Amino acid sequence: MLVSFNIKGMTIAPPLYEINASGDTIMIDRIWHNLFVGYVGNFKDNKKGVKTYHGLEFGYAQMFRSKFFTAYSYCGSTELLTDFKNVIVAPKIGINGNLFILLTGIETAFYTDFKNNSLHLMPYIGAGIGSFKSTVRFNIPLYNKDVFNINTISLTLSFPIITTKSNF
Repeated sequence: MLVSFNIKGMTIAPPLYEINASGDTIMIDRIWHNLFVGYVGNFKDNKKGVKTYHGLEFGYAQMFRSKFFTAYSYCGSTELLTDFKNVIVAPKIGINGNLFILLTGIETAFYTDFKNNSLHLMPYIGAGIGSFKSTVRFNIPLYNKDVFNINTISLTLSFPIITTKSNF
């Protein structure tokens, strides 16, 4: 919880800190707020009977960056996928972390066509520079059956359309 004080028109707030794996305390110097758009590609696999889906992703992410080329963020978004016959909607939440350009994270998506649904856990790895990211993710259905036949590997590409940042 952040606490700030307002004294005679001046806002005083304590700085944000993070503790890294070695136990060192590092001050977070920037917080970025992004509205982003992206492409999602799930490609056909005849051996598994998997369909090809293409889609758009729209969402919000908040990224915390330190001075030492590390960052972590959380996001909420919605994917709209289509195989040009059906449309699937997938609200998602996720977290990720990066060091330099290496990016890793995990998301949870609830795929639905408003008749059927499927909950997926999606760990991913990729590259990211600033608010741009490109990832390969692994779709793991959490139900016994994936009703939409989504490929277990998909590619994503996202970039910000609106970005603001707060410096400390």
